[in-house]
Amino acid sequence: KFDYEKAKWFNHEWIKKMDDSELSVRLFNFLGPARQFYDWNLMPMVIRLIKKRVTLLSDFLPEIRYFFDRPTSLQIINLIDKWTDLKKEAFKSLIKDLDANMVWNEENIEGIFKKTAELYNLKLGDLLLAFRIFLAGEKKGPSVFEISSLLRKDEVIYRINFGLDEITKYLANLN
Repeated sequence: KFDYEKAKWFNHEWIKKMDDSELSVRLFNFLGPARQFYDWNLMPMVIRLIKKRVTLLSDFLPEIRYFFDRPTSLQIINLIDKWTDLKKEAFKSLIKDLDANMVWNEENIEGIFKKTAELYNLKLGDLLLAFRIFLAGEKKGPSVFEISSLLRKDEVIYRINFGLDEITKYLANLN
């Protein structure tokens, strides 16, 4: 008897073990004409971050979306209960520090992030969820520092600013 769930498990294991470049080629072929909307130089690095989270090639599409398209809506509702002016100020400071950063990599971004949290006497967790939602639009994905390192600096800054604007609009509509 064919066991669909077992077949999915095998496929997931196959994807996890496959070389990122080879998986990129398979995804390229799978997407057909839609492949024109993706940066294929960036794709192997994105695949490296995402492949442990997918079972089928079709599962890649929602998982890679935010690497190539800016989120147009954010899960702000997940932030509102614990949002403070102090967090807003911390993100404004983070923007300035990220913009001044000359070396754009995961370690430097994480270091700047930690320094900002410490400067504002906040725990990392107080800012990480908001940062994730600003970058990806939702509460899922790989490390925010890995996501950030693959996005351009100006794109990360844009997404933080967009997130801060969306929270401000949301809070204004509550009043």
